[in-house]
Amino acid sequence: MTDVSARVRFLNPDCDLAALATGAPSHIKLAPFNSLGHPRQTTSAKNILITGANGFLGTHVIQGLLAREDVGAIYCFIRDKKGKTGAERLQDAMAGYGLAGECVDERVHYLPTAYTEHHFGLNEDDYEQLCDTIDMVFHFASDTDYQLGYADFRQNFALKNLDILTFCNTGKPKAVHYVCSTIAALFDVPEAFQRQDIWWHSGYSKTKWINSHIYREAAEQGVQACVYKPPYIVGSTELGIDPGYHYSYWRMIIELMRIRTVWEGEFFQVIPVDVLSEILIRNAFSAAPEREIIPTLPTICTDEITDILGCDVVSFDRFMDKARTGFRKTERIMLEDLAYESILNTNLMPSGVDDDIMARMPSYADVLERGLRQTDVQRWIRKVRPERAQLV
Repeated sequence: MTDVSARVRFLNPDCDLAALATGAPSHIKLAPFNSLGHPRQTTSAKNILITGANGFLGTHVIQGLLAREDVGAIYCFIRDKKGKTGAERLQDAMAGYGLAGECVDERVHYLPTAYTEHHFGLNEDDYEQLCDTIDMVFHFASDTDYQLGYADFRQNFALKNLDILTFCNTGKPKAVHYVCSTIAALFDVPEAFQRQDIWWHSGYSKTKWINSHIYREAAEQGVQACVYKPPYIVGSTELGIDPGYHYSYWRMIIELMRIRTVWEGEFFQVIPVDVLSEILIRNAFSAAPEREIIPTLPTICTDEITDILGCDVVSFDRFMDKARTGFRKTERIMLEDLAYESILNTNLMPSGVDDDIMARMPSYADVLERGLRQTDVQRWIRKVRPERAQLV
């Protein structure tokens, strides 16, 4: 049974709500707990637990982990569904991103439960055994619906982090690697808390901001908690395959091509998924992991990609005027609270990334052109700019 003194919880049950109401992260405090400290450095193979394992990032990280000899067992929350086993669903997901599903071997174990359930949906004995088995946790699971408020995210995507931290502090000490987002930086500006609870300033964004402070607090109390703040995660440097038009990034690109216009100044940052995976894994297995990493390609300006998109560069105000009438009705929601300052505030300087990885970063133009070749993205380009489809 979990030691009550090891349990991680808020000092004030509603401190996250107080932080959002006041714009003061100082409200986010964890009650004191008996920390097990950092995992001991050993040469034995590491056993890993992953949430969001069959998602875009999770599949790439699994491929990277299975290439290492110092990885023992990998535990994934993947249920059997629609007549397919967890193993089949993972292999299907990997194949969808152009990954080699045959790399999945007997080291991968499937938990037919959900991390959002009490004790991960496991009985007491199985939960305790998992507590004594796992060495590190990769927490990727999230919901990217930008039209929901914080109340919709709070239980499963904010408060459940306290359960994950309790798990890491039970049995043997475990490191936790949480993937946040640069969008959390929006709320470093007090005025952001007064903005409409939609899209850029949605519940998703607020959840990422809350969680970054939860893990920072846990690290202060002795848990080895590492937070990564990537921007838009796009396809790999080799294949360029990602969720495609499902991503708001590519939907914005298509709408820019539709109206043949883009604003003057900085554009959205991105990071290829294979580069992010390498950064995550390298940091996780280092002797002294960085507590916070901002993995991103360097910022670019729109005039560097206008030839690729076939767009004219105009002032931000003029762009917004044209976009409000020229964007598809279903995509205009992306403009609801878009301000140029929001782009600037979330375009962060890379930090914590090893020099050799930074030196191997691809150019933004290469990443963009490769992503534009995706089948569903090409289908939309042919609809809005057929003359551009054969050029990218």
